[in-house]
Amino acid sequence: MRIRSLTFEDGLYLFIFGLALALRLFSLGAAPLTDAEASWALQALDLARGEQPQIGAQAAYVLLTGLSFAIFNATNFLARLLPALAGGLLALLPALLRPLLGNSSHLRWSGLVLALGLAVDPGLVAVSRTAGSLMPALAFSALALALFAHRKMVWAGIAAGLALLSGPALLHGLLIMALGWGAYRLVEKRFKLPSQNEAGASTWNLPPLARSGWRAGGLALAGTLLFAGLLFFRAPQGLGALAATLPEYLLSWVRPSGIPALRLPAALLVYQPLVVILALMAAWRGWKTLHEGDAAGRLAIGLSLWALVGLVITMLYPARQVGDLGWALLPLWALAALELPHHLPGREGRPVRLAAAGLAALLCILAVIIWVNVLSIGRYQVELSMYWLVMGGVALLGMISVVMVAAGWSLVSARLGVMWSASAVLGIAMLSALWGLAYLRPQSAQELWNTPPAAGLADQLVETLVELSQLTTGHDTEIEIALLDDSPALRWALRQFPNLSRADGLAATDAPPIVITNQAQQTPALAQQYRGQDLVWRIYPGWESVLPPNMAAWLAFRQAPQVTQQIILWARADVFPGGLDALSNEMQPAAP
Repeated sequence: MRIRSLTFEDGLYLFIFGLALALRLFSLGAAPLTDAEASWALQALDLARGEQPQIGAQAAYVLLTGLSFAIFNATNFLARLLPALAGGLLALLPALLRPLLGNSSHLRWSGLVLALGLAVDPGLVAVSRTAGSLMPALAFSALALALFAHRKMVWAGIAAGLALLSGPALLHGLLIMALGWGAYRLVEKRFKLPSQNEAGASTWNLPPLARSGWRAGGLALAGTLLFAGLLFFRAPQGLGALAATLPEYLLSWVRPSGIPALRLPAALLVYQPLVVILALMAAWRGWKTLHEGDAAGRLAIGLSLWALVGLVITMLYPARQVGDLGWALLPLWALAALELPHHLPGREGRPVRLAAAGLAALLCILAVIIWVNVLSIGRYQVELSMYWLVMGGVALLGMISVVMVAAGWSLVSARLGVMWSASAVLGIAMLSALWGLAYLRPQSAQELWNTPPAAGLADQLVETLVELSQLTTGHDTEIEIALLDDSPALRWALRQFPNLSRADGLAATDAPPIVITNQAQQTPALAQQYRGQDLVWRIYPGWESVLPPNMAAWLAFRQAPQVTQQIILWARADVFPGGLDALSNEMQPAAP
């Protein structure tokens, strides 16, 4: 069999795939797991330890992560590995669709832009670095559809099986895609869209699928459900978790999350402004050519309806999180990828390109000046009128420059200059948001794409317990700990301590060396025999509106109000050298 040699386009796709994996795997385990992440990771840990836990609706995550825990060790990195790998595979989606793109150079460039966008999008990277099944559901369902279109039925069946095992997130995505497809069909019937354009080029048609292909795909799907859903017949409760997917999703429609609906479009405008602008331009271009039967135009119409339905349904979803916008980001990036190649240098003459480049450079400098003023407002909290006056003057200067280039050179130069500068400035802003979201402030409560509450001082807690265990037992993790706070993140942080016990309270005769409680619990008895230290454990956003109150400080430095909840680490006095004598002296009344 002759092996096809790699082309330059193949090399670009491989580079983008490597970039996507690097962004998702670098420092993946640095941030502690939140309560939402730890609740699923603990099920996988119980499974790896040979127990038979009641597996929740996210069977694929629990079973595959539990297998990795059993082979290696339970770490934050492995707890987030499956979503990270799934997010990296999502960047290969355009490569799988290349046979449907034909020989059109425009669509080929669009595929590369889409792959790069899926690799570096801040929201998709954040979801990929979060333990859970949202990204596996999104990635495996999209890959299953692409593999089906490519007629790779065995791989499509495997991807579909993993998607089905990903839980309620898949049902939310299927609802969005089904309604989007229904809306597109209604538009087709309402406006009687032609199937061919004037040149006679038909829209994309899938190649016929033989019965053997359906059989191979069905067997691959059934095999994936049996083997991955049962973990090679070691976890029979896995398929029971699959049966709980629909009830769990229906119950989520009566469990409000407390996230304002308008926070979702606000997050898109803050983190992905370039994508939103390009997607709106592509949608306008597609709807403008509604009756021409152009394949790219029809694709833009379908993607715009998918994105709109995804945004609306997610805003109406009571259990919504900003991460659920991943189902809308996919069509938004596809629209942006269709639009961006229209603004790349093409057949324009050199004077036109030079004028456009000069205008773009000037607009970038003016954008930097505006951003410096925003930084000053956020840092110094000074009088705003002068800064707004400066920023308004700079913006007016930019508009005058655009008008002068359009009048003195050409409209094409002005259009290209504006688009190049907007792409550069907003692209850098998006990459900056990516870096802060994934590396500088991972799992931070100030970031909109993270699921609250954020985790607190887990590393400090573990370090303190290790030191106390060494003082008491001579070993790092052998100290006895009584846990009175039922936080999944707390239980995950203490997973290496074998003498950890959970209880609702302590009997009068119980006096373990370490007791951990939440701050709300009354502990007068503990104060008589123990020394306590409070630690921040849960961090919530301190605002109920769509965005934080001081927008300039939040945009520049992510400074926003926070609400914290503490836990108290109680150590029995005799754990410390001379601890009982020191405690007795502290409790004795002072001499008159």
